Amino acid sequence: MQKSLLFACFIFFVGQTFSQVDCSGGRYYTPIFSNLDSAMNVVYGNADFGASNQDLKMDIWWPAGDLVMEKPLVILAHGGSFIGGTKSDPGMADHCRWLASMGYVAASIDYRLGNAIDIILSSNVESTYVNIVYRAVHDQMASVRYFRENAAIGGNTYKIDPNLIIVGGFSAGSIMALHLTYMDTPAKLHPQIVQSDDGGFYGASGHPGYSVVPQAVLNYCGALADTIYVEAGDQPVMSIHGSADGTVPYGTAMANPGIPVMVVSGSGSIHKRALNVGVTNPLKTYWGKDHCQFWDTPQQSDTTYQFAADFLQDQLCIQHLYTEQHPNSVFFTAYPNPATTQMVIDIPGNDIEWNYSLTDLLGQSIKTGIIPAGQKIYTLNVEGLAPGMYVVSIYTSNRKASQKIMVK
Repeated sequence: MQKSLLFACFIFFVGQTFSQVDCSGGRYYTPIFSNLDSAMNVVYGNADFGASNQDLKMDIWWPAGDLVMEKPLVILAHGGSFIGGTKSDPGMADHCRWLASMGYVAASIDYRLGNAIDIILSSNVESTYVNIVYRAVHDQMASVRYFRENAAIGGNTYKIDPNLIIVGGFSAGSIMALHLTYMDTPAKLHPQIVQSDDGGFYGASGHPGYSVVPQAVLNYCGALADTIYVEAGDQPVMSIHGSADGTVPYGTAMANPGIPVMVVSGSGSIHKRALNVGVTNPLKTYWGKDHCQFWDTPQQSDTTYQFAADFLQDQLCIQHLYTEQHPNSVFFTAYPNPATTQMVIDIPGNDIEWNYSLTDLLGQSIKTGIIPAGQKIYTLNVEGLAPGMYVVSIYTSNRKASQKIMVK
């Protein structure tokens, strides 16, 4: 009885802190919509491409007749080693339709591609390649900004929740999404990226002034240039990867999309780093499988879809993926959790002064204080507190984030 009461109190408190998503009837977890609407070749941006400009286009799907006015959005990018592929690849369209059938809005984007000959003939293959990748990341940033601008001042054409945007893709598309999410400050840029070549850190592909921050990542056989980009408090990531991937390595090794280009860290290495810093990161490994071999049999395809659906349901329906309006939100973590005497509040990139509060599950204040500007690591004393569950929050006049903790 006491456990039930505590659980009820926690649900009430979370309901006051987080914007909850209605997951009733299997929404966002099972295909419940048989009819879909779509919009093809929607221009989401425009960017320099050699001596000319390129319109950036996407295809969008959503459940027909759905009365929910703000739905989670998933933006996916195709594979092709950054030199091939299109938004219309059958696998991309299938994945978007599957997501839309569960209640999401789903988009498949095109982005600027590199030239294979330029890469092969380059005197510095790694430098050429990373700048092609970063150019593509700029385009994906523009797609995120497009939807947020449309939601803010364009009538929200596609009825998305601008605070619930998930990015992902296959192979190269996942590499883009991972870097958009975790290479999130100029200090993390690969040393051979030339910012001045493509509009600076956020690029110039369209819709400036809106946040590019996603809330989660769907990583299908992608990689990061360096796993150190992933920090405590970062967004959750789901990864699916073959252990024998010879194109984008499962661990840390040379990426080889036809020629060796650079050492990267695939899903296995990302998983280890994320575990070490406390970032949610379910990983499905297909042992012995090569690059993106997730759909070889109907059973394997079902397993892949189910793994992704489980991750999305957990984040949206159970964890209540945080939806505070960006850029006014903050990602932080508190560890160790559970704690006994001390707990660290870790705020990556902190540059302002924060208030903090510690409350019980009834919302009663236990402790408050100030975290000085520039202090990324703050030690919170929990010694002497009764064992149990609490909520730690950090906030300013217009920004707030909270996390459940346990004291033992």
